[in-house]
Amino acid sequence: MNTRAMPQRGEMVEAFLSRDGSYDGFFFHGCVHHRNFLPPYVFGEKTAREKRGVFSSTHAALLAGFRPCKRCRPMEPNGFRPAWLRELMRDFDGEPERRWTDQDLRDRGLSPERVRRWFQSHHGMTFHAYGRARRLGLALG
Repeated sequence: MNTRAMPQRGEMVEAFLSRDGSYDGFFFHGCVHHRNFLPPYVFGEKTAREKRGVFSSTHAALLAGFRPCKRCRPMEPNGFRPAWLRELMRDFDGEPERRWTDQDLRDRGLSPERVRRWFQSHHGMTFHAYGRARRLGLALG
């Protein structure tokens, strides 16, 4: 998880245009047209700068109504999720409007505490906060 302060807008635009991977995790950019967000080193489609949102975290992007890019997967550290989490997230992405409970996680053989700790350490929010943010983003979209 990022602990460094968010760069200035000009620095972020330069990092985005140069596809600078050293800014990975420090900010995300979102495409207003597709309503998805990406890490700074992924250029995405050529959208005007004014049609891009800039976010300090995945949580901020989700609350703004953006979803993670399905190609570059910015919610996955280094582009992958642990094997124990993949099936849950595949099902979550299939029904993002569903409210997942701790019992739903237990029924899948997952420890709610383990899921919460993984999300907290990698995204600065719990799994349930992630679900709420996605639902809120869908409602705003």
